[in-house]
Amino acid sequence: MIRTTLTALGCAAFVTLVACGDDVGEKYPSTESFCSALAEEECKAVAQVTCSTTVENCQTKRAASCQANAARAAGTGRSYRAGSAEACINKTRDLLAARNIDPAKDADTYEACERVFAGSKEKTQPCANDYECTGSLVCSQNVCFDKTAKNKGEPCGNPGDTCAAGSYCDLKATARFCVARPEANGICSADVPCVETLRCAGGVCLPKYKINEVCSATDDCATGTTCTTVNNTKVCAATSLPKNRTCVDDYGGT
Repeated sequence: MIRTTLTALGCAAFVTLVACGDDVGEKYPSTESFCSALAEEECKAVAQVTCSTTVENCQTKRAASCQANAARAAGTGRSYRAGSAEACINKTRDLLAARNIDPAKDADTYEACERVFAGSKEKTQPCANDYECTGSLVCSQNVCFDKTAKNKGEPCGNPGDTCAAGSYCDLKATARFCVARPEANGICSADVPCVETLRCAGGVCLPKYKINEVCSATDDCATGTTCTTVNNTKVCAATSLPKNRTCVDDYGGT
């Protein structure tokens, strides 16, 4: 059980993190109940089928990870919101049930679960990530700000400006605009990213690797695949776990 003081979260002090205000009395009134339910859903799906471990061992690992995440969130002024917990749990169950992780659903699930811990920082206050900001504000240029969608050809570069898919903000130019990302065989760099379906290799935009092709990082693999070690070789494989998670480190498996 996480033991902390809720003064930093704007609530009364108790010996465990509980929901603030009107959220008390929800289905998952504390971080402990939330983390236990989330771990149960995660481990039903992956413990034995994917990660070759017991459900009990997996649940212990996942619940501890969830509670550690809750403690980190509390340390940055974020507070537990019981009303958001069930959406995270339901999205997690649906994501893992497919056995082959869909990247868009993975990102949506991650967003829902991070929002279980609400940020408190207002517009223009310093931040490290989106989830420290209150409401729909995003962390842009290290401050909380309104997100502003920008189409190709529109000016950008201010906090919150987000260029549409297929474009990026050319921060190297004197006048900053959203410009098209280079496509196949185009010139790319750390400052000039390829269109999202390609990878930058040796300064040139090339196709991403397909399943069973040798890779060095997941970003080099085609959508829906992950760079993983198979028979001592890193290759692109169908994604069976959420992004950046492994059986050994995150689920107590092999």
